[in-house]
Amino acid sequence: MEEGTVKGTGYPPGISTLDICNNIRETDELIRGLDLRIARARKTMGEVPPNSKEYSRARSHLTTLQETRLLNFRILKKMGSCPLPGCNKHITIEDESETDTESGTDEDRLSMERKSERASTPLATNEKMDVDFQTVSPRKAARRPSPAKNLPPVTTANRFEKLERVKTVFFKEVFPCFIQEIKVKKKKIKVNF
Repeated sequence: MEEGTVKGTGYPPGISTLDICNNIRETDELIRGLDLRIARARKTMGEVPPNSKEYSRARSHLTTLQETRLLNFRILKKMGSCPLPGCNKHITIEDESETDTESGTDEDRLSMERKSERASTPLATNEKMDVDFQTVSPRKAARRPSPAKNLPPVTTANRFEKLERVKTVFFKEVFPCFIQEIKVKKKKIKVNF
């Protein structure tokens, strides 16, 4: 056991559970960012001719990204699960795939690369030629979908139709009476005060 660490965790004794949770979340976000960069590197490898210098640069960049991702994944695995009960800020680590001990690369990743190099159809992309998936924050992914709201149907009837039916003569006859009454009341108020 290393000096100054809590047995089984690898953390110093004074670190709080929130700090551990934040470290796990940051490492998880780093891995997700590396996944996006790996997808972009694969896309550039597919766009350039296989025997060019750009292809070899993209290939070396891709292997560097994969090694970095694997290293961060091992660190995340070493950190263990989150000490906070019911924490949904990050995913729990499960064994992703077996690692080749000799080469230090992920076997599933290598087999996927070989398949993608042999594949005749391109990856699913949208209009901007970006990969067709998006990363979603763990909080958003953990939310339960909201049930569909039963909204009343939209009415398109003329709401002013009732006003059109009222005779304007009625207003002409009634309003002068009200106006006269108001004038009389004003005079009484002026006289009394």
